[in-house]
This record gives sequence, C-alpha cells and structure tokens, in this order.
Amino acid sequence: MVRLVDDALRGSLFGRPSGLAAPDVTIADPAVGTGTFLLGVLRKIAQTASDDLGPGSVPGALESAAERLIGFELQFGPFAVAQLRLLAEYAELMEDAGALGDLPVPKLFITDTLGNPFAEEEYIPAMMQPVAQSRRSANAIKRDEKITVVIGNPPYKEKADGLGGWIEHGSNGRPAPMEWWRPPTEWHVGAHAKHLKNLYVYFWRWASLKVFGAGWRDATGRTDRDEEGIVCFITVAGFLNGQGFQKMRADLRASCTDIWVIDCSPEGHQPEVATRVFQGVQHPVCIILAARKKGKDVAAPGRVRFRSLPEGRREEKFAALAALGLDDGGWENCPSDWRGPFFPEAEGQWAEFAPLKALFAYDGSGVMPGRTWVIAPDRDTLARRWQRLVSEPDPAEKERLFHPHLRNGQPGDKH
Repeated sequence: MVRLVDDALRGSLFGRPSGLAAPDVTIADPAVGTGTFLLGVLRKIAQTASDDLGPGSVPGALESAAERLIGFELQFGPFAVAQLRLLAEYAELMEDAGALGDLPVPKLFITDTLGNPFAEEEYIPAMMQPVAQSRRSANAIKRDEKITVVIGNPPYKEKADGLGGWIEHGSNGRPAPMEWWRPPTEWHVGAHAKHLKNLYVYFWRWASLKVFGAGWRDATGRTDRDEEGIVCFITVAGFLNGQGFQKMRADLRASCTDIWVIDCSPEGHQPEVATRVFQGVQHPVCIILAARKKGKDVAAPGRVRFRSLPEGRREEKFAALAALGLDDGGWENCPSDWRGPFFPEAEGQWAEFAPLKALFAYDGSGVMPGRTWVIAPDRDTLARRWQRLVSEPDPAEKERLFHPHLRNGQPGDKH
C-alpha cells in the first residue's frame, strides 16, 4: 500500500517525482495502532532520499518527514508501542546514514480521530494534562492542517451506532458528516442504510472529508473545497456493492479522479484461514486507493478500476501484491454509473441477461422477525408456541416467551 501510494504521487496525476518524500506531502494514519504503516512510509522516504541524492541526504529527509508524518490512536497501549517503534526506526536509519544527535520526535497523538475537532477541552487534572495537550494538538490538525495522504487499516465494528463521534453526530450547528452519505428517501434503499453504522465507514467518511473536502459543511452551510490527495485503506469489502452504500460510492466517484480496487478475498465470505490476508477476519477485505487531482470536475464520475488477487494461500497473495502496479494491464473498468458497484462491468452474454430484480415484483428482505422461535419445523409446533404465548397470564413471563430484542443489554423494540 505504501509503494502504491508512492507510485501514485510520482505519476501524472500528482507529478511529484519524490513521491512520499516530497516536502509538501503530509501523511496521516488515523488508527495508527502499533505504527506499522508509518514505519513503512518512513522506510520508503529514507530509501527515496538515498536513491535520489545519496545516503548523506537521509538524515535531513527523516527530519523533514517527522514534521509530515501524523498518527492518531485512541488506546494507550498501541500508542506507546508505536512511539517506541518509530523512535527505534529513526535511530537505526540515522545510524545507517552515519548521523549522530537528537532523534526527531514522532507526531503521534492520543485522541479519538472521529471526535469533534471544534471541541474545547473541559477541566482536566494536572496529571492528565499531557493527554489533554495531545488531544488539543490533534484537534488543531484535524481542524486546520492539510493532509495529503491518509493511509491505514481502520477498525471494523458492525452495529457501531453511537460510536462515530462528531462524524456521526455533528455539533454546534455543524451537520453530521455522515449525513452526506445517507441515501435519499427516493432511492428506496433506506432499509440497507443501517450498514453505514460501521466503524470503518466512519473512518472512510473522516478521510474523504479531510483529504478531498468531500461534503464539507461548516456551521453556515456547505463550503466547497478543491483539495487533492489520496486515501488508501485496507477494509472489509461490503461497501463495494452493498445497496446501503450507494451515496458513499456516488460521493467517492464525484470526489475522486481515479479509484483502484484490489479484492484480497476472491474466495468470498469465511474462506479458509490459510487464504486470508488477516487470519482472524472472516469477511472479505479489499485495498482501495482513491485519488483526487486538484480541479476535478465533481459533475463527472471518476474512473474506477478493479482487480482480484489470485485465489490461494496468503503468501501467494502477498507475492501478487508485491508485483502489481497502478498502470499495468491487470485492471478491469467498473461501471461509471454514480451509484453502481465498485466491481467490473459485465461482458458477453451475461451482460445481456435481465437483472434478477427485473424478474420479481418485490425484492425486499421479507419477514425479519428478529427471533428464532417463530420459525418452526412444522405447523403444529408453531401453533403450540403461539398458543403458549397468547394464553400466558403473567406479563413478565409473556415478555420472556416473546424474546424481546435487546439493546445494550436492555429490552428494546418489541414490535
């Protein structure tokens, strides 16, 4: 991913021969974890400086990079590990270049990336002031500093209603940025919009807002911002064709000049562990590189290209990733339809067949009772269950028999 971002920056889209080492390129990982992506960027910058200008240029390039590499992390443990890893990497790279002296200080911050960048800190005890200062500094960056590249592996969590912070809820008269991706009522896909309530989607929205200015709206209304930059994430792949993500895809097409999609899970859902890029993740995952060149016409959809890694073991996929390039011949074009999926267009006879939806008068989800007791192996069993429920005189026992939905451990909607 670091190499592909570097290639995109060097190409005709951005015209920066130094790639990530260019002095006007600021890079951020919004969920830095233990620092893996920033380490990769740091090594790439050191390699570029050494290749272009010789080993003696590496210390200066690293000092410059320290001002342009930003990491946000919510948890103390990974944050501390990331600091140590980056400092150790700085020390090793500087020593290899024969440089002595103080090490650059990594720009890592303890903060909630999705939190309100306009918030003022309330009173915090003296012992917690370093954390408060970290959050204030992070808010200033989130609010004011231009970021060219956002790269990383954002967290994934389904049913994350309420966990999206400012991105989900907005504040102080500023609309919630997530509202920009909510499908309009007339699209008739509202039942699927619940899938937007996922942490990785919130991070996508934050990144598109920060890098592209996509849907930026302040307290007085929307303000168009013509920004340029790249978002490169590895995430679960549900948004590539999910109906609830139509506005998200339309907005990315409007914001971006080019989008490259790499399917890392051609085996589908719950593949064998040996084939997974992340061994513990059962869902299909993909790498997306979304790029916007300044002056992009938002009235014309950006080009979306797609490719799948070969089916097989994880090591084979890593080898394929190491070999692919943004301009090689392995990419297929995706539809230019604003709301269309980020998958290749159908070809041949398959493209001529009627879509499945055209064969049915209704294509909704059908009955979704939210409980399993209403599904019986035979008619008599189901009739007995209903009779047991309706004849129960004790309201508390009737409630138990009905099996109400639980929300945060408490009974919720029973309808």
